[in-house]
Amino acid sequence: MNLLVNKAVTFVEEMQKQIEAGTSSRRLIKQPRSLIGGKLLPYQLQGIDWMRRLFENGSHGMLADEMGLGKTIQVIGLFAFLREAGVWGPVLIVAPLSTLGNWVSEFRKWCPAIDVLKYHGTREERKELRAQMQEETKMLKAKVVVTSYEMVRADSHAFASREWFYIVIDEGHRLKNNECQLMQCLFTFAHSPNTSRLILTGTPLQVALAPPLHSRTT
Repeated sequence: MNLLVNKAVTFVEEMQKQIEAGTSSRRLIKQPRSLIGGKLLPYQLQGIDWMRRLFENGSHGMLADEMGLGKTIQVIGLFAFLREAGVWGPVLIVAPLSTLGNWVSEFRKWCPAIDVLKYHGTREERKELRAQMQEETKMLKAKVVVTSYEMVRADSHAFASREWFYIVIDEGHRLKNNECQLMQCLFTFAHSPNTSRLILTGTPLQVALAPPLHSRTT
């Protein structure tokens, strides 16, 4: 994991140097090569570019596009971009149970190069999934883990013991305040300063998170 963290830090430092030297391109990024499920629209590329700049600046954010504008695809596009740039690590996506299948199918459609694991099931099934995650950590393999709010609370110890490269919270309007149980769990998961965080919502939302968030709305 230290190798992955070092790559992320080096990537950010290099981009900061380019910005300071005036050599960083501010043009809209091109669609990542590994994103093969279709052609993104300009505003979706703009969303990916905005999230890329958040990552470069070491900031967290909230993507608050209206429903149906492709927030899922934009997030997949961001991860495709970072992976192609050689900056990659374990990703945790926390979403409502009803959307887990959609997240998995969209990754497989748009970016099959990224491995996705759906973390859900019976106690025994989840035990096997945790063993698989631990083995991948030892081998420095990284994939996207998609799980539900309920699983995060039920198996919080398993998620907190892993250092996450990026954490995404889908339908963030469910996070009402800093005191809710899910929020407390998520704070323990993002214990590393190198863990980037992103909230997705299609509903107007006011919530205080530390460190400060940057938001984009459409």
